Formats: sequence, C-alpha cells, structure tokens
Amino acid sequence: MIYDSLENFDCYAALFPEQWAAVKKFLSSGAVPERGRHDLIPDGKLYVNVQHYSPHAYDADKLEYHRKYIDIQLLLLGEEEIIYSPLDGLDEVSPYAENGDCGMARLEEGKGVRLPLKVGNFAVFFPEEGHMPGVGDPGSAVIKAVVKLRVD
Repeated sequence: MIYDSLENFDCYAALFPEQWAAVKKFLSSGAVPERGRHDLIPDGKLYVNVQHYSPHAYDADKLEYHRKYIDIQLLLLGEEEIIYSPLDGLDEVSPYAENGDCGMARLEEGKGVRLPLKVGNFAVFFPEEGHMPGVGDPGSAVIKAVVKLRVD
C-alpha cells in the first residue's frame, strides 16, 4: 500500500514507468474527466474508472481485494476515507470472483488503518491488500478516478 500526496506522484514512476506516464498524461488536462471507463493501454492492461457518488457509512462486510489489478485511487472532488487492512485472519464475506476481479472480507469497525483521501492525495493498493473505499458523509459528493493496472 502507498499513501501519498500527488506532489510526490513522480517518485513512484520507477515501479511502472509506461503506466505511470499514461496516468499522468490522462490527469494533466486539469479538467474533470467524463464518468466511466477510459482505456489508457489496450487489452485492459491499464484503464481508469471515473466515478461520481456519495460516500457511504462504514460497512464491515465491504473490505475488497483484487488479484489481477493494482488500484490507484485519486480523488478529483470531495473527500472520503479508505480503510486499509491486510487480509490475514479476516473472514471472507464473498469469495473472490475472477469475473470482476474482486472478493470481499469482513473487517470489524475500529480495525484497520483509516486513510483520509482528499483532492491532492492518492492511495495505491496492490493485489491481496484489503481496502474499503468510499467511507464518509453520505450527504456529500465525490468524484474519483480509480486507475486499474493489470499485473499479470
């Protein structure tokens, strides 16, 4: 897991140089991208899902994990919290589904690490790292870019 300021985004470019450059170019216009999927590299190797939503209350059954994709979560408007936790010792709520690249585990409230995600921050979650995005005030609005970087 990586949690940092966008000011330091380039510090991580050595991890995936081509992909990092594509994400930076996508975000460089300064305008809020249109909602939906934007393919940055063909064949599903790198894409961005731009989401518009209201945050939700903490839900112990919504700790998600992936196996094929790294998530890079960038807030474009609003604020939320993302709860992070290793999966070791957690009960699975819904088994990993290959179609959708997602499984869910249960994380009792008060456990895990709360990461405040605001405009200007980003978080990276690697496969098998549990994370619960979108926690916050249900009356507020969020626009977020979730970059999906395929690792296989």
